[in-house]
Amino acid sequence: MNNQIENFAQAWDANGEPAPIAGWGTAQNVDGSAASAQSTVIDATAPCVVRIAAVSGNLYIKIGTNPTAAADDSTYLPALAFDHVKLATGDKIAVLGGVANITKCC
Repeated sequence: MNNQIENFAQAWDANGEPAPIAGWGTAQNVDGSAASAQSTVIDATAPCVVRIAAVSGNLYIKIGTNPTAAADDSTYLPALAFDHVKLATGDKIAVLGGVANITKCC
């Protein structure tokens, strides 16, 4: 269960409506259409959660300090899908197969 949000619980406001879990932080697009491409460091000072959205193409995603995404050992994210993952301090995200929008949730 590495790199997954654990103990997730929905928050509710005083009116019984769902409250936002996290705000939007900085975002970047990573284009791995032709070859594996890396994001910049997402957070150099603390662990964080990001949303990865497959803007175009079926993506292969790899996370680490110097990752390279490949079809045989990376996580698959179908086109137009998204997921949230927890990153360690200093992690980058590599993308292969299309364009990913990576948004830090803070």
